[in-house]
Amino acid sequence: MSFSKEDLQVMESQSKNSFSDHPEPGSGLITIMALFLIGFLAAVPAVLLADISLGIRVASTLLLVICLSILIYAFWLIHHVWYKIDPEGVVVIYGPAEASFSWSEFKDARHKPGVFGLKIGWLRVTPCVRLKNAVVLRRQHSRVPLFLTPSDPREFLDRIRPIQPSLIK
Repeated sequence: MSFSKEDLQVMESQSKNSFSDHPEPGSGLITIMALFLIGFLAAVPAVLLADISLGIRVASTLLLVICLSILIYAFWLIHHVWYKIDPEGVVVIYGPAEASFSWSEFKDARHKPGVFGLKIGWLRVTPCVRLKNAVVLRRQHSRVPLFLTPSDPREFLDRIRPIQPSLIK
């Protein structure tokens, strides 16, 4: 599910109060994932040329291919994240998944600079593309907040303010 600029303009025109954000992955996350990718690519020839039995070589290669596939899928996820704010709530599109959160779920929203990304990739908790500089939406009935990493956290909060002024502290 990919949105072009024309799609975004249509989404914007459908609702005066809607706002969509496609954040770019942070350099720290890209660096970490690139290092893993290089490590996997370097390990494949080492396993194929190792002096071990054919069964172990095939099993090791299969394991490396599975890990590489998961890493490539993770790259796709972090490059396909959308946040949409509208009067009903926040919609998060994270790769193939989409999650909607109504404003009534949250008790406050604030900008949280600094490193926080311990649970990156959990759709209902941190569908993020950066390891720092998040918008934290604290939930009414849960200790686990929703972390989002929009392109500009302050603008994101400014877009929430007219819709839900009670959330912004």
